[in-house]
Amino acid sequence: VIGSDPSVRGAGFGQALMRSRLERCDGERAPAYLEASEAALIPYYHRFGFEQIGEIDIPVGPTMIPMWRGAQEVNSRGKHGAPWWRPSSRAQLSS
Repeated sequence: VIGSDPSVRGAGFGQALMRSRLERCDGERAPAYLEASEAALIPYYHRFGFEQIGEIDIPVGPTMIPMWRGAQEVNSRGKHGAPWWRPSSRAQLSS
């Protein structure tokens, strides 16, 4: 679970932590999954390459937004290229 205290939001700590974890995923050629707790966060996660794949309606709680990021190919200079794998169709989630 990754989160940030409201008192330090906007200082880049969350972004640094997210990039660190995604670099590890990419090094292992692994995809990444997260659940956003509010729709306002979708553009933020899009910047990291995540795509919304559905919604999870929780009877007592917020609607969660599942997001997927296919593994990114990393070239010899450590730069990201195109995803080397993408799901053939958007996953269907049911609650």
